[in-house]
Amino acid sequence: MVGVLATLAGLFAAVGAPVLKLNGTITRLQTLLDQMRGELNDFKDRSRQTHRRLWERSEQQDRQLADHEGRLEKLETREREDAD
Repeated sequence: MVGVLATLAGLFAAVGAPVLKLNGTITRLQTLLDQMRGELNDFKDRSRQTHRRLWERSEQQDRQLADHEGRLEKLETREREDAD
């Protein structure tokens, strides 16, 4: 009977210790994964805001370029009329 109990205790120690280590490792990995998810979401938000600002700036430059094109066209037309 004592031998059976000693064998069971040894079996528990042989199987239980790695299972407990594995459980701790899984817990740490889950914590790390949650942290990385949060950082990824923050990165996505910052990226989205940056892209929005870039598009706004690009649209502003497009409007400014169109304005300059219009002014140049008027000047060229005026020069042609003055030359005639």
